[in-house]
Amino acid sequence: MTPEKLFHELLGLGLNWEVIESRFERESGTVFLEIRETFKLWELARCPKDGGFVFCYDHTEVLTWRQLNVFQHRCEITCRLPRGKCRQCGHVFRVRPPWEG
Repeated sequence: MTPEKLFHELLGLGLNWEVIESRFERESGTVFLEIRETFKLWELARCPKDGGFVFCYDHTEVLTWRQLNVFQHRCEITCRLPRGKCRQCGHVFRVRPPWEG
C-alpha cells in the first residue's frame, strides 16, 4: 500500500477525493498531503439551490488546512477546491470537502 492510499483510507475520503501526493519535510517537521477531487464527485454533486446536475466550473487557489498530527509531526492538507456550476440555473458554488469540519 502506498503512503497516498494509506492516508486516503485514514482520512476516510471515499470515492470522491484522492491523495495525489504525500511528503515529509524534515526541516519543518511537517507532513504535507495534496488532495484533489475525482470524477465520481460530479456524478453525485447537485446544485444547493435547485438540486440540478452540476459540472466542474473551475478551482480555487491552493487552500491549506491544519490536520491532526501524524506521529507527533504537524500535518497539513492542501487542495484546490473545485467549484461547481448548475446546468439548469447557472448557480456557481464551492464544493465543501469532507475534512473541512
